[in-house]
Amino acid sequence: LYEKPSLSAQLGPTVLAGENVTLSCSSRSSYDMYHLSREGEAHERRLPAGPKVNGTFQADFPLGPATHGGTYRCFGSFHDSPYEWSKSSDPLLVSVTGNPSNSWPSPTEPSSKTGNPRHLHILIGTSVVIILFILLFFLLHRWCSNNKKCCGNGPRVCRKQNSE
Repeated sequence: LYEKPSLSAQLGPTVLAGENVTLSCSSRSSYDMYHLSREGEAHERRLPAGPKVNGTFQADFPLGPATHGGTYRCFGSFHDSPYEWSKSSDPLLVSVTGNPSNSWPSPTEPSSKTGNPRHLHILIGTSVVIILFILLFFLLHRWCSNNKKCCGNGPRVCRKQNSE
């Protein structure tokens, strides 16, 4: 395996709730891509390595406003072997102090509060169309049942009643 990268929090590992968090993954090895994972999550984030600065290649992962802490690790990889990763960085425990604001969802956890408003419009529109079809069905059913009653006496009687 390749040299392990180092992982650090730009403002330090302890942040205030709501404060923007950015984690930096860096190495002297010329990795093309960096991968950031959070303990307990199945997916990882990945970013291309930035240009060499002070002898290291680096990627900065903006996580957004802090609401929940967690343990993070990063890995490096090359374009020619994207499934072959470096050793893991040392774990970085990010702690959040203070009361998390309810208006800020965790950037790494799914939230039912946030969503695409377009999906809501589609859901409402579909519901309205279904309700209109149900009403139309009942009106058509009632109209047909009324016509069967009057037309049951013969076509001449039905035409007379419809023309009145």
